[in-house]
Amino acid sequence: SLDIVDFHNRNLLRPLAGSKFVLEAADPVAAFKQPDHLEVAQGYLEGSNANPISEMVVLLDSFRNFEANSRVARAFDDSAARTIDLVLRNV
Repeated sequence: SLDIVDFHNRNLLRPLAGSKFVLEAADPVAAFKQPDHLEVAQGYLEGSNANPISEMVVLLDSFRNFEANSRVARAFDDSAARTIDLVLRNV
């Protein structure tokens, strides 16, 4: 069953992160009411709220950061291997 409700006083809704809200009411169930106008349409798809271009930029930036960190880790690994090799030669 699909329960669609509205609020008697929307000023009791406090925004959280993103598009989430919390209801600050003494009796949350009593704060709900039946909506004045209700329409449910089947077969519709909700559009994305993400911008594909900006998300691609973020993805490329993350990939470049990953590559740079990978090169640094490889350099430290090579340095440690050379140090161990030098120590073992001098033993």
